[in-house]
Amino acid sequence: MTVSFVLRLVNDRLLAGQIVGQAENVETGERHVVGDLGELVEFLRRSASEGEQS
Repeated sequence: MTVSFVLRLVNDRLLAGQIVGQAENVETGERHVVGDLGELVEFLRRSASEGEQS
């Protein structure tokens, strides 16, 4: 199964090496604000596991 996401990242923070912004699961429309790489990965994993249960 393929899961698609849209990432909207704050440019100046990205240039500073930080992952800050918003991630959206395309299929469900669920959005999550992320403040670091760990939060992004957590959202991606949770979304993927919820998709498998559906």
